[in-house]
Amino acid sequence: MERYEVLLVEDDTSLRLVIAEVLGDAGLKVAHAANGAQAFALLKKNPQPLTLLITDIRMPEMDGYELAEAAIAHMPDIKVLMLTGYPEMRIPPPALQAREIRTLMKPVELDRLCTVALDMLARP
Repeated sequence: MERYEVLLVEDDTSLRLVIAEVLGDAGLKVAHAANGAQAFALLKKNPQPLTLLITDIRMPEMDGYELAEAAIAHMPDIKVLMLTGYPEMRIPPPALQAREIRTLMKPVELDRLCTVALDMLARP
């Protein structure tokens, strides 16, 4: 299976580690960060464009929407998968609505998360 570059951003450490492990077991190469500011620093340092950003929406320092906007500005082809436990946050702000952004509600089933991530990566 082709190896993809995925950046996972989740401020809940145990959830982040479980998701990273599940995605890794699915054959994906995963970098992860605890918040948007750490994630954006990783994006800027990465010598290759990342393919998929999986991010929680509500986080300290830089929320998922701000991170997605910054990531897209830096890597226009990056795909974005949002995770949230807040139903009112399922619809992205206007600046992101022109993009195909998927949103999954927490608690998310790990199999479903993997399926959606792999589907997004398979699309051109």
